[in-house]
Amino acid sequence: MVNAKIQLNFFIRILLLLLIFFISIFLGSLYLEGDQSSYIFTYEGLKGKGIVEAYIFYVFYLSSPEFIHFLLSWISSNLGFNKLFIMSLSNVFLSYLIIKLFDSLKVNFAITSIFLLSNFYLFVLFFAAERLKFGFIFFLISIIYSKRFLPFFAFLSIISHLQMALVYSGRIFQIILNYLINFLRTLKINYKNPLPLFLVFISILYFNLLQENILMKFEAYNDTEAIIDFIRLGIFFIISLAYTTNYKDNITIFIPLVISILLFGDERVNMIGYVYCLYYLLSYKNGVNVGMIALTVYLLYSNILFIQKIIQYGNGFAS
Repeated sequence: MVNAKIQLNFFIRILLLLLIFFISIFLGSLYLEGDQSSYIFTYEGLKGKGIVEAYIFYVFYLSSPEFIHFLLSWISSNLGFNKLFIMSLSNVFLSYLIIKLFDSLKVNFAITSIFLLSNFYLFVLFFAAERLKFGFIFFLISIIYSKRFLPFFAFLSIISHLQMALVYSGRIFQIILNYLINFLRTLKINYKNPLPLFLVFISILYFNLLQENILMKFEAYNDTEAIIDFIRLGIFFIISLAYTTNYKDNITIFIPLVISILLFGDERVNMIGYVYCLYYLLSYKNGVNVGMIALTVYLLYSNILFIQKIIQYGNGFAS
């Protein structure tokens, strides 16, 4: 009986992954406009080029230095693989990692299935935010498989897409804050634990690298967008507060996201706020709770509109 149940669970998960693959092929074949047009052109243009020439070409046309996405695109295009096939496989791998994580948290499999087939933010990663998707793949590997290699996979996650630093920003802020509180109490620098000082250095370096991008977004940002983005993030924060008893940790991990929203705002900042909120929701009653259901319905509605635009316009964000 036990073996039969294990086999059934395995079979259901394989079916779900196959379904995601076919959905990826179908919608991916229609998503040809917006950022995807640049991705497709660049992928085809990498064929036959040496790695240095190809990287220059990639950065020029995508205005992006992220090396992981480039390397995968360069290798697969020169091996003759179709871009749609490779990206559909990457969607399946991302989904596999999500199933693995949700299973480890003992999330009800019905919740897992609904999440994978209906979540707006996940479909954005599947079809629009191509580079960010690989950042999340390495992020999930870092927290699922080995804490020992977490710094290495966290590094791969961030170089896959620099905005992945925001995913780790909450924990980094907690470490730095605790270090500063300890310093103010003792007036001594703890050289035995160099991690906080290293994280401060990395944080300064990160903002240095992105200062032009931050300034451009800040100048283009308007009050209406700021209010809308802040409200969305606020909803995720309030819901997560309702499903935790550790209010201090909850508040501190959201502070960097609040600062990011106030500085330049971005739908991706809200996506990361949702990831934080999701962790608290999944940890409560196997994910079967009012907060999870409410957000699932909200994001299902957003996803229906997103899919509708892909089918009609070839771009999920067409206006």
